[in-house]
Amino acid sequence: MALVSVIIPTYHRSSYIPGAIQTVLGQTHGEVEVIVVNDDASDTATLNALAEYTDDSRVTAINNTERRGISASRNQAAAHADGEYLCILDDDDRWRADKIEQQLARFNQLSSEYAVVYTGGEIWSTGEPRRVLKQFSPPESRIGEIYPEVLSSWGMSPHSGHMIRTDAFRAVGGFDEMMDHGEDWDLSIRLAKQYKFDAVDEPLTIRLSHDENVSSKRAHANQRKDILAKYPAPILNDESIGSEFFSKWHAERGYHQLENGKHVEAIRDLWIALGYKPTTQRAVLFMISLFGPRVFSSLSDLSRWWRTAMANQASNQPGV
Repeated sequence: MALVSVIIPTYHRSSYIPGAIQTVLGQTHGEVEVIVVNDDASDTATLNALAEYTDDSRVTAINNTERRGISASRNQAAAHADGEYLCILDDDDRWRADKIEQQLARFNQLSSEYAVVYTGGEIWSTGEPRRVLKQFSPPESRIGEIYPEVLSSWGMSPHSGHMIRTDAFRAVGGFDEMMDHGEDWDLSIRLAKQYKFDAVDEPLTIRLSHDENVSSKRAHANQRKDILAKYPAPILNDESIGSEFFSKWHAERGYHQLENGKHVEAIRDLWIALGYKPTTQRAVLFMISLFGPRVFSSLSDLSRWWRTAMANQASNQPGV
């Protein structure tokens, strides 16, 4: 059986890291190794959590004395990997038990042109009872040859659902340690230039919704700025890619403005989004913005309730 290396960066997350390790060790595919990079060796709680796995040969813990950041930590873990395949896993994400098995089965059906097989996923609430807040499904536009379309948007969430051939990861140089945001999108762009992508259309990856990752949404919104700075020519010189890129950027900005009660700014961004590339969804959001934050909030609550109900119905009320 193929050895699969799972790389997990962590920073002051002692309450999450044991669950991340266990979600790997509990896979139906038994040939796995877990490489955890603890980005602060002075964090006693995380050291103690990792010490529980000292006698498990499948788990390697690397403790950094100086903080290096998530991309450098992932590269550091990948450098120690012996597996034919790499799996990305954030410390607060979890997997279905057959996630790795299903991805390997798909890889076995593909040629060496393919570097990535990713999965669908869900976002779960952390309270009881557990509720599915959102679902991710692999879009058809992100299967096979996905460059240059991947420049307009990533569209392959969550990143913890990605399995990558180790030789392909190393061939493109791993994660860009200079990027502050969008390092997962950037890696996919560079992989897509040379290889094809495939997916298992099952919600095999689970994200836990909590205060820390909800607050990071603000920083996540800045990733388009970093992607544009790195790939200005292919984005600006292709009318189709450019219009989609900027339309999505302003639509995302407008949505966040509405969430934060910035009514005038939201109208401006959503109008610009429509100018770049009009869609029904963006037009509806613009019309909602004209009625003000209160209407948006009421409709958002209704939409959130409907998505949650449909997601839970589809996933049969899963447990952890």
